[in-house]
Amino acid sequence: MAEPSPKRQRAEDGDGDVALDEPLEGDVLPGPDAHLVVELEDCQKALDKVNDEASDRVLAVEQEYNKKRRPIYTQRAEIINKVPQFWQRVLLAHPILADHLSDDDNAVLAYLTELDVIDCDDIKSGFSIALRFAPNNPYFSNPSLVKSFNYGDDGRVIIEPATIQWSEEHVRGGMRGGECVCVSRWGASC
Repeated sequence: MAEPSPKRQRAEDGDGDVALDEPLEGDVLPGPDAHLVVELEDCQKALDKVNDEASDRVLAVEQEYNKKRRPIYTQRAEIINKVPQFWQRVLLAHPILADHLSDDDNAVLAYLTELDVIDCDDIKSGFSIALRFAPNNPYFSNPSLVKSFNYGDDGRVIIEPATIQWSEEHVRGGMRGGECVCVSRWGASC
């Protein structure tokens, strides 16, 4: 009895598609159909090339429209700034966030003037969220807190937290000790 020929090993590529690795020794389609394997591999290479081109073009279009959106976001932010304590109201009314915000958070959020999501130039690599505060914010000296979320080559999210420069009064008063849940966690890698 002849030994069965080894099978191709399957591996997932980055897009979740299943791809065939290089054929193992002795792995051929017998008879007159052997050339079909080569034709299929050529078709797959052509398809991969088209998919790569499509991905690059989609990314370019996203980047172009993100640049077009930016002035509109700026205009919207200017209108929002005319509404007293807009972001504090919105965040306190959020169905999920509201349950996690403390009275100390509420006090800090009274000074929040802008919330902005900024995509990296290469959209695939990540984004940042910037919280900007009024100059008379008594809780910390930062004019803004920026937390960045970057996608590593291995698919993991790398978080770069904001460094909060608490005012001396609020460090001593215990706010930094965890009572200001929302803002304290903003300076954490979570």
